[in-house]
Formats: sequence, C-alpha cells, structure tokens
Amino acid sequence: MKIIIEIIESSNLKIWTLFCILLSILLRFTISSYFFPDQNYLTFSDQSKYIYRADLILNGNFFSEEWGALRMPGYPLFLSIIKLFFNNLYFVIFIQNLFLFFTYLYIIKLNNYFSDLSVKIFILTFSISLNIILYSQLILTESIILPLSVILFYLIFDQYYSANKSNYIKIAIIFSLISLIRPQFIYLSPIIILFPLFIKNEKKK
Repeated sequence: MKIIIEIIESSNLKIWTLFCILLSILLRFTISSYFFPDQNYLTFSDQSKYIYRADLILNGNFFSEEWGALRMPGYPLFLSIIKLFFNNLYFVIFIQNLFLFFTYLYIIKLNNYFSDLSVKIFILTFSISLNIILYSQLILTESIILPLSVILFYLIFDQYYSANKSNYIKIAIIFSLISLIRPQFIYLSPIIILFPLFIKNEKKK
C-alpha cells in the first residue's frame, strides 16, 4: 500500500488526471457494451418519465396538467434543450458525459487548497466509481447533479480561502440550478446563507 501511495504522490497531476480519464472512458465503454447492448435501456423506469416531460416542453405543454407534481423542471428542461438540436438519446448521454469530464477542471483546481495526494485520490475515485459511471449512462438527474455539486463545492472552497474573490453570484446560480433538479438540495440553503459568516473579512458584506 505504501508503494502505491508513493507512486501516486510522485506522479504529475496532469498526467495522473489524463490516465484516470482514459481509465474512466474505458470502463464506460466496457460497461455500456456489456450491460446496455441497445437503446431500449434508456427508456426503463424513471427515464421514460423525464423523456416524456422533455417532450411536453418541446410541444409547448410546459407545466400542463400532464406534467404532474412529482418532477422538478430542471432536468426535463435540460433534456429538451439537447433534443431541440439533436433528437437522439445517445447524444444526450454524450453531452452528459462531456459535462462530467468538464468537472475535472474544477477537481484539479482543488489542488490550490488541498494536498496533491488527496486531490489525486479524489480524481481516481471520481473516475472509477461505478455509481458515477452508471448514472452518466442513464437519463436520470444524477448524471448532472454530481458535476454541478462538484462545481458548487469548489466555488465554496474557493470563496472561503480567497478573500479577494466574490463567487456569491456563481454559488447562487449553481445552487438554484441544483435545487430545480433535485428539491432535496433546498435543505442546504441555511448552510449557503450562513456560509459568509465563517469567512474572514466577509461578515459585513
């Protein structure tokens, strides 16, 4: 175990990130080809409900009686925007994975506030987690909640440690988007509101 830690610690962060991304892509293709041989899996269970509501939006029936009260509008709106340009579910999966890989930029930036080793372990875990890989291959809210959450927490850490920056508008926008996708996140609002009180030189602001 000590040898593995030493290898990880001695590796270049960018090269390590590239290695983890390639490993993650390989796992995605392996899992998709083995477990999901055709497009039918993209309409199972809750996926069909999100697709149905995205189609309602495209047909001009946003929040109509057919919409119901059990689904937030954020993810169906995200789907409808993608389907407006290219109405293919595999293309939706591609965009979701692209967004997920974009998140690596924010994970790497955490290196400013945490040790190289901890960030590299985070990158590896993020890359090979089966939960993350599986959800990114499905039409479900988790596929974009995770990237948005990583960006949100990076902005919070960035604000906490950088007194000269002002990320509050960005934090508010990302938090609002997350709340419009998964309502459970609204319970974090007291933490977000009280957050500035714990930042040096920010209490008055």
